[in-house]
Formats: sequence, C-alpha cells, structure tokens
Amino acid sequence: MCAYYDLGGEGVAYHYTHQKNPGSGELNPLNGDYYNEFSHDEAVGISYTKFGNKADNSPYNKVTPPDKLFYVGWTEAGEWFNLNRRCRPGGHLQSRSSLHFQSRAA
Repeated sequence: MCAYYDLGGEGVAYHYTHQKNPGSGELNPLNGDYYNEFSHDEAVGISYTKFGNKADNSPYNKVTPPDKLFYVGWTEAGEWFNLNRRCRPGGHLQSRSSLHFQSRAA
C-alpha cells in the first residue's frame, strides 16, 4: 500500500531525489499496462512483484508477497513519503508493513 502515498507532489506528499520513476518507464515498459504505468509521472520509484523475474523470486525472501503487489524501491537516504489513513471515531485500524533493503557495501 505504500505506493498509494498522499497527494501533493514533491515536498508535500514525498521527497525523492530521482527526476523520474525508475520503476514505471524504466524497469517496466510504458505499454498501456496498468501495473507498468502506475505513477509513471511521479518521481517515487514504484514497481510491482513479478515472479518470473529473478529479483522478485529471491531465495532470501522471508515471506512471499502476492504477485503484482506494488512496492516502493530505489530509495536513498533522506527520501520519504507520507501515508495517511482515515478511521472513524471508535474504529479499528490494522496495518502491516514490510521493510527490505539491499546494501551496496562490499
């Protein structure tokens, strides 16, 4: 659900150092497919899980996410995005999140 960050653009909904989305339009071709083109006009790096792809079908995965699950990636130090949820007074909100990273250090 992180791909559904708040509206408002750079500096309001998110801060991202890339000029364009490295997922939609670079990793995933802009070909009219909803998943490939999701948020392609925003800078936040968004893609989706594809299990025919070596990176998403990693033996190091601790959990197996569902196919075609959007995720935020290509993050750098200092980047952020806002998520807000509305809950009725007295209501209950359950949230799950998962954080994964790959170090570039040798």
